[in-house]
Amino acid sequence: MKELKGFSDHLSDIFEKVTLGRRGAANESCLSRVLLLVALPQASFLWPCLLLGGIPNAYYTLRTILEAIGLAVYADIAEEYRSLSLNSKIEELRETSLLKITSALSPVLKKVYPEEVCEEIVESIREVYGELSSLVHPFAIAGLGGILKANLQALRGEGRLPPYGPRPPLYEEGDLKDLKRLYDCLMKVKEIINYLIEAWSKLSLEA
Repeated sequence: MKELKGFSDHLSDIFEKVTLGRRGAANESCLSRVLLLVALPQASFLWPCLLLGGIPNAYYTLRTILEAIGLAVYADIAEEYRSLSLNSKIEELRETSLLKITSALSPVLKKVYPEEVCEEIVESIREVYGELSSLVHPFAIAGLGGILKANLQALRGEGRLPPYGPRPPLYEEGDLKDLKRLYDCLMKVKEIINYLIEAWSKLSLEA
């Protein structure tokens, strides 16, 4: 999937945008550290995951990228976090998750976007996070229902196991829907990140 390479390049472009000309002012930026030390390395694992049939691993990697960037952006622009040192932001973020801060994120985003757009962003975060989580855990409520259920559904419905089941990691035509689902999640994550970075660019260096 060429989109995976494009996604990694897109994150590299964002990192340059975040750091270019702001090295002094952005010393306490959580986002720049997250991009360099979490998002970019994780993005490089997406393609190997798929080559090995590890679609659940790709889901986990994509969710990690989304959560890392979402929390870092929030820490840099939310009133209760933005004045903290980098180390203090990191300690505070250890106590939360992306889903926990979505409601608090909406009023922050309203400084940049219309209310309906903010609601769409927050709802999109919740939706794609749930979808990605559905193939991260062995048992899940949303989406595919967990790795075990996805395996059983493929076996019962199509008489075969997916590439992440106990078989050689070779893709078949029946696996296309799983790859399409991953592609859709990738596109949603990219869109959400673009919204978050735009908000960060406008709010992170405000007095």
